[in-house]
Amino acid sequence: MEKYIVHFLLPFLPIIVLLALFMLWLIKKWLPSRIEYSIKHEYDKEIEKYRYNFQIEMQKTSLFFEYRQKSFSFLIKFIADIQEEWLSRIRIAYDEYEPRNAPKMSLEKLEDAIIKNQLFLDQDCLLALNLLKDALSDGWADADPNEEYEIETYEPYERFVNISAFTFNLFQEKIGITGTNISKQIGLIGAISELNKFNADDFHIPDSIKIQEKDCNVNRYLLKAQENEKDLIKNLKDLLEYLKNKNRFDDHYERAMLCLKVLNI
Repeated sequence: MEKYIVHFLLPFLPIIVLLALFMLWLIKKWLPSRIEYSIKHEYDKEIEKYRYNFQIEMQKTSLFFEYRQKSFSFLIKFIADIQEEWLSRIRIAYDEYEPRNAPKMSLEKLEDAIIKNQLFLDQDCLLALNLLKDALSDGWADADPNEEYEIETYEPYERFVNISAFTFNLFQEKIGITGTNISKQIGLIGAISELNKFNADDFHIPDSIKIQEKDCNVNRYLLKAQENEKDLIKNLKDLLEYLKNKNRFDDHYERAMLCLKVLNI
């Protein structure tokens, strides 16, 4: 039987060999090339999909930064206008002995501007703008003009000017013009300001981080905060714990939390 099969297949042996060689060629040449083509095709599809998604994200990012830049430009002009109007009131007051408090509607307008541009404001930007709001609030004085009054109402204006400079530098940092770590400086200024603003009979801060009364130089605030950073952070955390224990989740609590977030703590 086996001899018969061999005898039958013998005439077809060259064809079988050729088929075998052809199959080997397919395995070595055609099949790998087909697999390679298939892989390349799938890879090209993924690359094209990635490129498309990347372009979409770049467009979104570009639009975000474009609108953010417009938002910052609007806020810078808005703050500069408040500063200019406030200064004009101070100059008039020297000659006519009129109250030289902050422009009456400025605080409400600033709060409205913050809300409208909040999408483009990081936490450090919000903290800087809140410090400006504090200066405006402190500038609302209605007392009769006298020497003490003049000094006291000038201090909020000086603070407003100082903090405006930090705020403008922060905005520039956000759009890549500068890179001087303004964010941390804002966090330190906010922290030392908040601790000195908070008053309670059973909560005290050490002399190392106390700001002298009537001191309106924000650069001195920053220097004191930098020199005593450990005390500052410890007391800010203590303030949060104190407010928690008193169940006081008010503006002081939110501001202290914001300062810690800006300082990445």
